[in-house]
Amino acid sequence: MKVIMKVIDFEVSSKIIKRFTKGFVVADCGCWLWTKCCNPGGYGLIEINKVVLMTHRVSWYLRYGPIPEGAKLLHKCDTRNCVNPDHLFLGTNADNQHDKVAKGRQAKGVTQGSAKLTERQVRQIRKAEGTQIEIAKRFGVNQTLISAIKRRVIWKHI
Repeated sequence: MKVIMKVIDFEVSSKIIKRFTKGFVVADCGCWLWTKCCNPGGYGLIEINKVVLMTHRVSWYLRYGPIPEGAKLLHKCDTRNCVNPDHLFLGTNADNQHDKVAKGRQAKGVTQGSAKLTERQVRQIRKAEGTQIEIAKRFGVNQTLISAIKRRVIWKHI
């Protein structure tokens, strides 16, 4: 199933609006929570004219019109399945990254997908004596990683 990130132009009909509004419930917090199909990341999906679209983008389109080329649609509420257009705002990819970091959603340490070490190992490396090459061999990593850990370039939160 191919999901189109950009909302394509489609004719807004009462049938589409009815299908869309039947797909969410209004929560106490004001979010309109999509209850139908979602992608593995938690974002809602809806098929319109044989094209699968992300529901928060459809919601924006229904309220405000087309999303500008290259623009990202960000959630103020940080609820991925929220389709309330009042909880959405336009931004750039840089805005999206900044928003993620500012709200503490940036993966770090063991939650970061390519982590090769645990927090315990990082603490051990910081205390370890010997050359960086020797320490790297003990932990099965390269000297560059040991240097970055010791200088607190990475794993700053430990």
